[in-house]
Amino acid sequence: MIYIFIGTEEYLIKKEIEKIIKENNIDPINKIEYDLENTPIQNITDDAQTISMFGEKKLIQVNNSYIFTGTIKKNTKEQKLKNLEENI
Repeated sequence: MIYIFIGTEEYLIKKEIEKIIKENNIDPINKIEYDLENTPIQNITDDAQTISMFGEKKLIQVNNSYIFTGTIKKNTKEQKLKNLEENI
């Protein structure tokens, strides 16, 4: 499943993520967190395709996902969105 949370209410977003973790019994070792401003999207999609050795499910949290807002940020790595589109 793919969830997209956009907004400034970090507390509410954090609560929803905690709810997803609890409902899906995701072990903390299977929660991976990235910052899209510092990580190429290719690394994130590669991780999403990799099977976890420690459990059946994993959660990949991507912070600063500006690509979904239409915002263009200066001084950020150019993201190759075609790979993301193919994986979704």
